[in-house]
Amino acid sequence: MIQIGNLSVDFEQRDIRHHGASLRIGARALDILEVLHRANGSLVSKDDIMDAVWPGLIVEENRLQVHVATLRKALGPNRDLIKTVPGRGYLLIAHPPVAHTVPPPASDAARGADVASHPVPLVGRQTEIGQIVDMLERVPVVTLVGAGGIGKTSLAERVAHELRARSGQRVLFVELACAATRDDVLRAIATELGLDVDGVPTVERIGDAFAATRGLLVLDNAEHVVDLVADLVETLTSHGATPRVLVTSREPLHISAEAVFRVSPLAVPDDSASVDEIARHSAVELFLARIRAATPDYAVDAASLRLIGEICRRLDGLPLAIELAAARVATLGLEVVASRLDDRLNLLTGGLRSALPRHQTLRATFDWSYVLLDAAARSLFRRMACFIGPFTFDAARDVAMDPGMPAAEMVALLGELVAKSLVAVEFNGAQARYRLTESTRAYALEKLHNEGEFDAVAARHARYEREQAEARVLAQAQRAHGVSLRPAAD
Repeated sequence: MIQIGNLSVDFEQRDIRHHGASLRIGARALDILEVLHRANGSLVSKDDIMDAVWPGLIVEENRLQVHVATLRKALGPNRDLIKTVPGRGYLLIAHPPVAHTVPPPASDAARGADVASHPVPLVGRQTEIGQIVDMLERVPVVTLVGAGGIGKTSLAERVAHELRARSGQRVLFVELACAATRDDVLRAIATELGLDVDGVPTVERIGDAFAATRGLLVLDNAEHVVDLVADLVETLTSHGATPRVLVTSREPLHISAEAVFRVSPLAVPDDSASVDEIARHSAVELFLARIRAATPDYAVDAASLRLIGEICRRLDGLPLAIELAAARVATLGLEVVASRLDDRLNLLTGGLRSALPRHQTLRATFDWSYVLLDAAARSLFRRMACFIGPFTFDAARDVAMDPGMPAAEMVALLGELVAKSLVAVEFNGAQARYRLTESTRAYALEKLHNEGEFDAVAARHARYEREQAEARVLAQAQRAHGVSLRPAAD
């Protein structure tokens, strides 16, 4: 049986017990509990819960709320294990949000063990580490922003290690993946500070304790509680002695004290690179390191290196995707891995056992970002899957925007997707062009099919491209006609 708070649950036998006594809570409530449990601490949207529990049926949201209330009643004093994230969904916290370590009430030197003394080397990030350390010397708050799986946590750990090695100051590393409320965030920080966490500590108390450490506070995985973290960090940074805070998130905090560091993908070779050039790219270095960690005697020749370069390029230099692909080589070989990248969401699974659930598979990484979007942003995101390469705002408006949607709303939604690291923006002079990475597009395309929208959006995209082609032909003809009408020179 699985223990959830004070309840013992056997989902296969449909059995739920409290101190050995069988409880009757209803089949739907038990289904909801199973959906939340299988999410492994990740947020599950209300729509996803209702689709799983009432497949094919249209259900009022209040029915879901009634069953959640039943589960909370059964949990009794552990009712807060089911967290409501307003406007987003629910999550089940099997364990409270924790810091990497709980520092003992000993000397500062003893507390210094809160970040690994010998962290795993990071491939291709030495320049970024130095840049972030320098930023933290100048500004109180730095947020590492980037797509899921790009390596923000690993980078934060190395920055923390570097700062501790330089100054000997204490580093407090708090994991927020399971936090859903302001109280959760406060308790997690208080635990790392060694404060008594009976009840909810005040921000002032945490601020005083943190100021006394004169160290670095790292808040990892803040995107699902970004508003709460922004408010808390702004309060902490205005609380007397200025602390240093390093945040990792898929979107910025948007507070005045913040400097944003955009974490880029690893460098990938282009398709014309020589074998020697391919081997020098950090994405390829990571791929080779992960292959050799699993298969130390793995031999790589020139043809293999070119294939690795192609895989890394198609994975857009995303470290998590590269690691998952490299892990598959031990059983499938390079050729099969490369040939199956069109099905990457099913191929790239089996992450490290120690990783967070959303880093176990490529699909789970995108799921985490997708459930944090509202319905309108989800719709725009999945419809952008029709664009294979870069596209303009006008193209997105004509193809992906709902008819009748105000342009201002479209601007806001597109800005949200860029801020949340789901859409990349590039500038060519004064013009902005947008792009989904190949992996992001694969996920959006899957959602587009799942929602039954693919045919309609594909037709709109084909019509847009046809109209653009006709406009180009007409403009070309007009230019040619204008040239033919010019008077001949004397």
